[in-house]
Amino acid sequence: MPKRPVSSSAPPAVLRKKHKKRGSCRCRPCAGTDGPAGTTSDGDRRNHEDVLRESESRYRAIMTQVKDSVFIFDFATKRLIEGNAAFETMTGYMQNDLPSRTIYDIIADEPAAIDAAIDRLEADPHIDLGERFFRGKENTILTVDASAMLVSIGKCKAVCIIGRDVTRHNRLTSALKRSEELYRTLYENNTAVMLLINPLTSTIIGANPTACAFYGWNKNTFHEKHLTDIVASPDDGKSGEIAFTMHGSSDHFFMRQRAASGDTREVEVYTSPVRLLHTHLMYAIVHDVTEKVHMEAELTQSQEDLRRLAAHVETVREEERSHIAREVHDELGQALTALKMDTRWIENTFGTASSQLKIKTVAMQKLIDATVKSVQRISSELRPGMLDDLGLGAAIEWQTEEFEERTDIHCLLRIEPEEIELEKKIATTVFRIFQETLTNIARHAGATVVHITLRKSEGRLSLMVRDNGKGIVETEITNTKSIGLMGIRERVRSHNGTVDIIGRRGVGTAVVVKIPIL
Repeated sequence: MPKRPVSSSAPPAVLRKKHKKRGSCRCRPCAGTDGPAGTTSDGDRRNHEDVLRESESRYRAIMTQVKDSVFIFDFATKRLIEGNAAFETMTGYMQNDLPSRTIYDIIADEPAAIDAAIDRLEADPHIDLGERFFRGKENTILTVDASAMLVSIGKCKAVCIIGRDVTRHNRLTSALKRSEELYRTLYENNTAVMLLINPLTSTIIGANPTACAFYGWNKNTFHEKHLTDIVASPDDGKSGEIAFTMHGSSDHFFMRQRAASGDTREVEVYTSPVRLLHTHLMYAIVHDVTEKVHMEAELTQSQEDLRRLAAHVETVREEERSHIAREVHDELGQALTALKMDTRWIENTFGTASSQLKIKTVAMQKLIDATVKSVQRISSELRPGMLDDLGLGAAIEWQTEEFEERTDIHCLLRIEPEEIELEKKIATTVFRIFQETLTNIARHAGATVVHITLRKSEGRLSLMVRDNGKGIVETEITNTKSIGLMGIRERVRSHNGTVDIIGRRGVGTAVVVKIPIL
């Protein structure tokens, strides 16, 4: 700290206190001696007192107004003589405490070290003590940046010490140093790419070693780079530059960047505003997600391929069902009809001759009729002929009647408009979804009433099936083992539609399917 010049003449306040009468000094070095006798006129005495008062006033002003700690001790006895208000505040020693204290009570060094420093004042009356540990009244230890000066009080030598408490400053400096070391450790040794950006100029003003290796520039070269040098976008970097600099708060986004070699990489960027040296900056952490993006693209492509394959398989299966349904209906139906005609001929020809034969032929005809109904049912379940002949509305109505008759669950059906013309694939998809929904109701819902609405409006076909059963719960909706619900979702997704499955325990379940149509 800068040294404060102090006159080698005695501080007037002490002079007046210690030398009230000329020739009667009470300081230890002067004890037992008398000054030379002399006489002074009243005028000289008054002038002398005025000078002393003025000097005392200036001295007191300095002692009270100076912010640094100032105290004086006797060179020979080491006893404290006086301290200013700053000294009292710093150490806790009041003025009446000082006569019983020595410099060894204040400076927390070995006495020999203190004596050595004081002895140096004989050769150099103004020395810098540097940072020393001071001891307060309550044994508190303070770090003080101090200097010492040799002064005279009458015929006595004294030492004036000026000190500034740097305990808090040192503590803050130490904390700042630790923070800086921690920051450097996190910044320099971090495996993530870190950039410091000036958002006003879109320039890169800092990059850690990982960033230098990632982009292929050294640290000195990096400081000359603009955001457009690392952003790879269709409009030559401008959109990426805006993505970096226009976000005033913490943000997260994806973008494509390029390295010094020209290679492009997909990156994930986390930005956060920081304030350094009174400047608003942007801190960016960059993660290379090129491999992740490629894997996600491959996964998406694979899922699309699987969906197309599933759609193709479904189409082939529907075609095969239609073919089998026709074969069953036509071939078996014709064969059974022929058998029934033959049994009637046998009955009519030989039945009158034999009652047992007549009974047998009647039983055969009943079995043939039951088989015909089974063939018709199997054929309809494989592929309802009315779905192709009369459309989705008629097929839904037929399936509803079959379901109501088979389960004894009351169904309320509403179709708007009555005639709905649709593409064959969409009609098949909606019909199969409807069948699966009814199957789930019969197996799991425990419902007594089902509301069904089929509506075509504003370029969209919607099907809602709502029951009053026990209600499906979220865990059942998201259960990956629920093949039926998974099939419904995949069928809808193949036509870019949506499906909502909503359940409320004790109230029921609603399935809402929406498919865009031309």
